[in-house]
Amino acid sequence: MDRAQQKLVLHKKIEDTTEALKQKAQDYKELGRDALLIGGVLVLGYSLFQLFSDDDEEQEVETTEKSESFISSSLKGVATSILLALAKEKLMEYIESLDKNEQ
Repeated sequence: MDRAQQKLVLHKKIEDTTEALKQKAQDYKELGRDALLIGGVLVLGYSLFQLFSDDDEEQEVETTEKSESFISSSLKGVATSILLALAKEKLMEYIESLDKNEQ
């Protein structure tokens, strides 16, 4: 094969690959459009259901705030302190290594 034939073969491969990518993009576009349509129909159906449902009264949800126990707050504090100390140590080592590299 001479150079011109190789060039033609490569251009053909490029065109085929480009066409395949365009086709995949078109397929994804159609799939996305269908997914959006289905999602919209579901949202519309749910909102219509909520609008016409007999439950006119809003149900009140009672929430109780749980106070954090002393042990868990202490453990969180200790863990935070340890992690901050380790981070400080690593940063100091890194700064020292930068200083050594500059010298």
